[in-house]
Amino acid sequence: MTGEYGGMSDGRAGGGLTFLGLIAHNVAVKKLRLALASLAVAVGVMTVVTFSIVNHSLRASALAIMQTGQRLFADRWRDRRARRDDQAEC
Repeated sequence: MTGEYGGMSDGRAGGGLTFLGLIAHNVAVKKLRLALASLAVAVGVMTVVTFSIVNHSLRASALAIMQTGQRLFADRWRDRRARRDDQAEC
């Protein structure tokens, strides 16, 4: 007895495949579609992970640059002030 989707019916009234049987049938028949869909999912996951890593790295780099800039600004301000004070003493 053949079911509606070309598979074997389990003999129950209404016939047809179960949901898992339908999945197994489609995987067996449409191998290229399954491979391409799996590849698309893998590329999508890798893209999200890559963007997350790049975003985190850029934030960390920007924070380090800002902290370095503040430190350099404070050092230069202190040096200028010390030179001014030295000149005032003379």
